[in-house]
Amino acid sequence: MKIYLVNDCSYWPGLNIRHAGCAAVIASLRRRIEAAGHTIVHTCPRPQGPVLEQIKDCDWMIVNGEGTFRDEALDHEPGRIRRLREGMHIAKCEGKRVSLVNTVWCNMAGSDAWEDLLNWIDDISAREPASQAALAKLGQRHDVQVHPDEAYFLPTAFKPASSVRNGIVLGDIYDWNMKASDRCKIVEGSQWNKAVGLNGGLNWQTVVGELCHASLYITGQHHGVYAACKARCPFVCGKVNTHKLSSLFEWAGVNIPFFTTADECLEQVRTVNDRQGEFEKLFTFLEEQTPWAIPVS
Repeated sequence: MKIYLVNDCSYWPGLNIRHAGCAAVIASLRRRIEAAGHTIVHTCPRPQGPVLEQIKDCDWMIVNGEGTFRDEALDHEPGRIRRLREGMHIAKCEGKRVSLVNTVWCNMAGSDAWEDLLNWIDDISAREPASQAALAKLGQRHDVQVHPDEAYFLPTAFKPASSVRNGIVLGDIYDWNMKASDRCKIVEGSQWNKAVGLNGGLNWQTVVGELCHASLYITGQHHGVYAACKARCPFVCGKVNTHKLSSLFEWAGVNIPFFTTADECLEQVRTVNDRQGEFEKLFTFLEEQTPWAIPVS
């Protein structure tokens, strides 16, 4: 089938950022779509909406739901959510197969506008159970799937170190994690020996490779946690902007706290070994999961 892959979030034009985790999502989807015998004929980058001519030219529109369907995004890059909704509606009216995958769904104002469309969409796959439940309730359907973030399923060439690991790696921490003065305090007080962020031009392979040899990762990012899990690297994480991690941890049955202040972060760094059992449980849980299944052409 001819595929229209929509909402490529690899590049954030408003911030001029290339994001390693989002790029890994698209790379994984591309790899698995092509392995299933389909052809990607068009892509649609963030924050654009689907183009009518490209909708008409495809058989199947696959919409990557990451970074989009949440309250914060309603005011960020105005119109992006509306354009995606309208594109999916047009695709269904044109008789195309439509899938919404790898999605979060959190505090969506105006969700009523989605109710009928969610009933029409052929496949829906959420990244964690809280989004799955919200979508199932709104769409009045019981077939919403749940699979971990697509980036996790991109193969990497690195193997986690079994014993010797080389200190603390510092990742990206944002203003929604904590205030700027606390971020500076973490930089000054955490005794990190290397900085490896997802927004600095590194690719997913490199980030995971670095974490395979780290003893701890400090991050404020959802994809930072997934990279750490791929590398089986313990982490401390700032509270993120949706339930995408708290719901993942609940799904895995683990008790891993988030920090909201520098003092909490530094205390979690100090006591990280106390949670080794929780990390092992989370790492094993994710290794046992499967991605959203793409039918073979």
